Amino acid sequence: MAVLGSYLGLGAPRAESGGIPLGPFEFYPSVRLEAGDDSNIFNQHPDFAVSDQLVYLRAPLVWRLPFHQSAWDVTFIPGWNGYKEHDELDGSTQEIGTRLFLAFASGAKLEIIGSQLDDYLNTTAFDPGGEVAFGDSPYCLDTASVAYEHLLSPRQGFRFRTDYQALHFDEDSDTSFVNYRDVSATLSYLNALSESTTFFAEFEGDRQDQERTQIELDEDRSIRRAVHVGMEHRFDRSDSARFYVGYEQLRIVNTDDAEFSGLIAEAAYGRQLPGGLRLTGNLIRATTASVFNVNNYYINNRLLVDLDWRPQARIFYRLIVDLTRNAYPEAAEQFCRSAQGSDVFVPVDAGPCPLIDHDDPPDGIGESADLAFPPEIIGVVRLDRQFRVRGAVGFQFSRTAAVELGYDHTDRNSNMDPYDYETGRFSLEFRFGWRPDRELI
Repeated sequence: MAVLGSYLGLGAPRAESGGIPLGPFEFYPSVRLEAGDDSNIFNQHPDFAVSDQLVYLRAPLVWRLPFHQSAWDVTFIPGWNGYKEHDELDGSTQEIGTRLFLAFASGAKLEIIGSQLDDYLNTTAFDPGGEVAFGDSPYCLDTASVAYEHLLSPRQGFRFRTDYQALHFDEDSDTSFVNYRDVSATLSYLNALSESTTFFAEFEGDRQDQERTQIELDEDRSIRRAVHVGMEHRFDRSDSARFYVGYEQLRIVNTDDAEFSGLIAEAAYGRQLPGGLRLTGNLIRATTASVFNVNNYYINNRLLVDLDWRPQARIFYRLIVDLTRNAYPEAAEQFCRSAQGSDVFVPVDAGPCPLIDHDDPPDGIGESADLAFPPEIIGVVRLDRQFRVRGAVGFQFSRTAAVELGYDHTDRNSNMDPYDYETGRFSLEFRFGWRPDRELI
């Protein structure tokens, strides 16, 4: 991608941009510094909640090579997390990525994206449904995608997209999670109803391979197939609406786990409204990969509303409301530690763990410590309801500098009591820098 992007950009006319000229490139440096007080830094049950003051620093750096109506981006985002009382959590994060966007004279578009994220604590990067909360376990998330759109006539065309995602937890983690690799492909038929409205019908296939990090089970594999029909409407370059409904079948290959077949849907809306109000909304019903070792997936129902109000040139307000409901397909089964006292778990039927010698247990394994899950969740089908709201007020010093004071409250109510949690975070955030606009397929 680097060679191709550089070759195509040689001698190409420069595009208009708000970045910093740097030879043939445009440079978009920025920095975000957040200081706050969090009532529950690990998102744990109220009985085990730990509060602390924190400082987060992120410094996104983007180099862009524009040519004709195309662009090649390289992104590097170093970061650092610091805590006042728990300095053992202090640590660095980083994300590297690249994007090549090509717009051809024929009207065809090609987009290639790749990234690698090394992080901890930020579970929303791989868990949009808010399923997990696990302290400081480091992980690596690799993503890549290729999308191509081509019009066969002024009204009809097709779009092809393939995505790859791989999640890997640090091998030193002492908690049960799931590593997985996910590959999906979507083929869409497009029919332009007008210059701004398009009807589409698409077929999607997906394969996911899971590997349990702490439980000694065969690797699980899921196969997903879905068909969607929907509409896209573009108000302008930055505002659009999109929705689809579909039917999905998900099959688990190597286990007796429950399978899914049913309705999925998604609607997205982004629009600049009169009075300086920008509304962004998402409504989702989808199956999502689970890192909870009991199940391969959960059904995620989510409503997200984001209001960004800028009635004046300087002052702005923001309100985010996020309602989530995660439903799991199967009841939790118990797991026990092996008699050797290792970090391997084996499934057992109801009753005491038969592989533990309770008269002479291995070091660190007592009669109350041999169960992997609390007894009260065994035989229960997990159901989580989560409510999150964020309110903020900010001041825009200039086009490149702003400060924002906010409060974020999250409340997860699960029918498995150990997974309940509530947290509140006050934060003061400074932002400075430039960010390029991006056109996505």
